[in-house]
Amino acid sequence: MCFSPSKDKMATGTLYGGILEIFHLSDSSISLSDVYRFYEPSVSFSSGDLIPEKDMKYGFSAMSATDDVIYSVLIGDSDPNKLNNISVFDWNGKGLIRYKTDKQIFKLSCYPGNPSELYALTFSPSEGFSLYLYRVKTNNGIQ
Repeated sequence: MCFSPSKDKMATGTLYGGILEIFHLSDSSISLSDVYRFYEPSVSFSSGDLIPEKDMKYGFSAMSATDDVIYSVLIGDSDPNKLNNISVFDWNGKGLIRYKTDKQIFKLSCYPGNPSELYALTFSPSEGFSLYLYRVKTNNGIQ
C-alpha cells in the first residue's frame, strides 16, 4: 500500500495474483477509483491459511508513490523470490516502464522533491543487504 504525498490518492497491490486498486481520498471519504487485474489469485484455504497454487503468478510486494506515479515491485512469476524489477504506473493504472535489476528489492521509497530517485532495500549474493539508489525515468512507456 502507498499514498501520494498530497494524500489524495492511495494504491494497494495484492501479493497473491496481481491486482492493483486505486482509491481517491478526501477529508470525508475514500472511493475506489479503479481495479486493474494483472494476474488472478489462485489460492486455496486450509485451517484459515491462504495456500497459493503452484502455478499462480505472484503480484505486488513493495510500493511507493509520488503525486504522478506509483513505483512497485510486480513479481509476475510463480517464484515469489523474483523481486528483481521496478514497475512504474501512473495513477490511472497505465504501465509506464519496467526496469529489471540485478538485485532483489524488498522496500522502495521515493522523495517527492526528486521523483527520479528511488531508494531501495536490496539483496544480492555478492553484496548482501544494502540501501541502493535507482535513478529512474517515468515518461518513456513500457520497456
